Amino acid sequence: MRNTLYLFVSLFLLSFYACKENAYPQVLLLADNLTNSNPDSAVSLLCSIKDDMSAQSEETQMYYRLLCVKADDKAYIPLTSENRILPVLHYYIKKDDTRHLPEAYFYAGRTYRDLGDAPQALDYFDKALDVLGDDSCCELRSLIHSQMGRIFSEQGLWNEARKVYSQAYRWSVLEKDSISMIYDLRDLASTYCDVEGVDSSLLYYQEAYDLASALNNPRIMSMVQSQIGKVYVQMGKYDLVKKILQPSLKTTVDRIKSGVYSITADWYYKMGNRDSASYYYNKLLGFGTLYALTDAHWRLAELALEEGKIQVAKGHLEQYMEELDSVRKFIDSETIREINSLYNYSLRESENSCLKAENKQEQIYLFYSMTGGVVMSLCFFTYFQYSRRKHAQFNLQLLRLKRIEEEQYKKSALFIEENKRKQEELTQLLRDGAYPAQQKEQIEQQKRSLYYAGKQAEFGLQEREKARRMLLDSDICKYFKEICNEEKDTHLPPEKWNLLEQTVNTAYKDFTEKLFRICKLSRHELHICLLIKIDILPKDMARLTDRSRESITSVRRRLYEKFFGTKGTPQQWDEFIDSL
Repeated sequence: MRNTLYLFVSLFLLSFYACKENAYPQVLLLADNLTNSNPDSAVSLLCSIKDDMSAQSEETQMYYRLLCVKADDKAYIPLTSENRILPVLHYYIKKDDTRHLPEAYFYAGRTYRDLGDAPQALDYFDKALDVLGDDSCCELRSLIHSQMGRIFSEQGLWNEARKVYSQAYRWSVLEKDSISMIYDLRDLASTYCDVEGVDSSLLYYQEAYDLASALNNPRIMSMVQSQIGKVYVQMGKYDLVKKILQPSLKTTVDRIKSGVYSITADWYYKMGNRDSASYYYNKLLGFGTLYALTDAHWRLAELALEEGKIQVAKGHLEQYMEELDSVRKFIDSETIREINSLYNYSLRESENSCLKAENKQEQIYLFYSMTGGVVMSLCFFTYFQYSRRKHAQFNLQLLRLKRIEEEQYKKSALFIEENKRKQEELTQLLRDGAYPAQQKEQIEQQKRSLYYAGKQAEFGLQEREKARRMLLDSDICKYFKEICNEEKDTHLPPEKWNLLEQTVNTAYKDFTEKLFRICKLSRHELHICLLIKIDILPKDMARLTDRSRESITSVRRRLYEKFFGTKGTPQQWDEFIDSL
């Protein structure tokens, strides 16, 4: 009945097609609007006018094909073939259509994400952002950053995911799209998945819930509440779980109910309320996800065994094994899909390399026929590419250095003092002002986060001092110190250097690996770094490495410039090594 209605509407609108050149039929514009508000209706409408599109211009047909992909994606219909979007994308690239090209790139990325090809999906998302240019199309920018964040999250790259989710939220705010803002806040909260980040996670979830409450949207409120309940279970705050999950139990959306009922059942089980746990586990059997069903059958089998119901337990265990087998097949298929993704990506890179080789051959032919000015231009271009690559590598090196320095700072006495100062400021803020309950709770949560971070830093500082004492008290360290006290020169065998390296890495986890991740070192440079770590003086370094004292000073100065890209003193290099 509904399809018939849309067919009638489409035929009616088709009779009023705009007559001016390059105007799209009104029915397609209507379908485009429906993709956001009612995607299922958009899919039905587009299907109903499929036969009519053959008589339209190529431009109109390409717009129709783009809308079909868009409507399917919005209606949660998996995009299982790149052949649907790539011809559309190539058409808009050829036409340099700035209106539709960003969206075509985006849905090419969505297609490859559904196909499990993360590298190709990210490439298309980046291209979509490139062709957008200015600060327009806030909605599309938000979608692109959100999809990139999910890819990073799936890979466990939480810092990268957090950055792009923040961008998605920023564009949603500019678009004034409250629904997208809620999902962006939820995604941001999910990036703080470790124990240290639960306070930040709860802040984002609470903000998302407040926004959903303001919209009076029960479905989204239930979704956010279930996520908050999951965090409370993780924190062991079982007294808060029931309170937060109670309203969510009324939801009718299966994909939300599965999470809510699963968390509720686990909570009752851990609280020792076996009857209620059994009730919710049994409910899950009707609509739970694959993982929820597996867990439910296992728990129900345990509960049946506790009651002596052997046959019931056996039935659930058999179902558990079937569900577990399905999970393994799913994981295997995901693994295979990832392997295929990497293979396909390598294949495309290989094809690109072949194309580049062919182009280079053509350039060689052209080279012999060109003038000296063209030769100079080619040399300049080569130098520019080389400089650009070196600059990119150096920026990556500085980024790694910055991360190491940030990690070390968070374990330093300076960080602890700064942390205490911030806690005192927040305490004074609470003491001096009268704030609403919600704002006061946020300040209290900030204080708790600072307190836990401070404790973590104090623990790290203690561990560092313990590691230093262990290193200096080690046999190999004492061996090197004794050699330094001897008058005669000596040649140290490789075994001693290897043992020193192992001991330093044991005391300071991955010390040498951190250095090599930033920049490659020669064996001589590494030996100097190891000697700095065990407090050997420069004059003794010269004896132990069979070099002059001036050479040791020069190497330390050169290493600082090699790592940091700027001139420095040997003492600055020693301080950096001591901080690792």
